[in-house]
Amino acid sequence: MRRWLILLGICIIFTGLSFTNHASIVVAQPDERLSITELKYKVIDYFGGISGNGWYKNGIGFCDPYIYPVGMAGRVENDALKYFGSIQQDSDTFQTIIRRLGLGNTPTFDKETKLEIYQQCRYLQRVPLNLQGDIHSFSNLMIRQAGKDYVAAGTVDWDGDVSVTDSKPADFSYQCPTCLTRSTQIDTPTGPKSVEFIQIGDEVWSAYSNGEKFVAKVIHIFRTPVEDHRVVRIGVNNGVFLEVSGGHPLPNGQTVQSLTLNTSLISSSPSPFGASVTSLETVAYDGNLTYDILPEGETGFYFANGILLASTLKFSCD
Repeated sequence: MRRWLILLGICIIFTGLSFTNHASIVVAQPDERLSITELKYKVIDYFGGISGNGWYKNGIGFCDPYIYPVGMAGRVENDALKYFGSIQQDSDTFQTIIRRLGLGNTPTFDKETKLEIYQQCRYLQRVPLNLQGDIHSFSNLMIRQAGKDYVAAGTVDWDGDVSVTDSKPADFSYQCPTCLTRSTQIDTPTGPKSVEFIQIGDEVWSAYSNGEKFVAKVIHIFRTPVEDHRVVRIGVNNGVFLEVSGGHPLPNGQTVQSLTLNTSLISSSPSPFGASVTSLETVAYDGNLTYDILPEGETGFYFANGILLASTLKFSCD
């Protein structure tokens, strides 16, 4: 009897071990897919970093509004401190940047570190990703390689593998600054007003992401000294023309140089057929300043010559 009890105990022990080992085999592993921020870094690294007046000679085109315009010393440091709390609230982005910079578990952040983190956020903004099925796509990225510019589109999967699906020479060079030309008319509640006369506190028409208009006060303006500058002259099917730098942002996260014929636009005075691009050409700008403004609100959008644009002054890591 005693021997049978011993054998029974041994069976129970081995049976338990069997169940335990079996359970360790069937338990699902955690999702190891990369985050959106990590995917953006994969795209940035694939093209060699950030170009323009950023850290890299080759890479994705980037015009730094703290360099263009000139004479803004101290503002980037102030904004880095101002927006640091907002960056921290996005845990994924914040932790990815911390790892990217090799900061480890830094308990406190000095001004220099906050500035580094802020700069990384602004670089990430240059790579909008769109989820299509189970893969992310990017399009109309202005890439600079060996002194030449081209436009690239492609995909990045959840493992971070980047594929270029389209690449073609750019129709015009990626130039800084990324602003409006003199005499561009800004839509205001009292009628159009030339951008060079807009002041902080002025009311302008802004819009939500869906194009719905609302009145907003201007909270930032800047003027950029330029020389031998060229801009894109956009013709619209409602008879409007708009001259703006090729790197200026659009409401969809792309830039002006991404426009092609028949691209849809959001107009403050839409026609029955909708607003769309009818012509594109690069022209010389004879002014010595370019301009941009930032209305208050979640988007920072405004209407220039009746066409909805984004602002170079709007902060976001998205």
